[in-house]
Amino acid sequence: MDGSTREAYGTLNADLIPAGDTTATEGAAKKQRKTNATVQPYFDTEKQEWRCFKKANLLRMA
Repeated sequence: MDGSTREAYGTLNADLIPAGDTTATEGAAKKQRKTNATVQPYFDTEKQEWRCFKKANLLRMA
């Protein structure tokens, strides 16, 4: 938000997400949220939590 950059380490690979941690999928279904095509949810492998980012702000992926 402030224009600074940061590194994030995450995954969408279900094999790398801890068993039972379906917060992003179940939580969204329970709250009946609309899909937002401009935002990408991912599982942060360092914080072991679900996060998201605006796709337009992505600089690069490795």
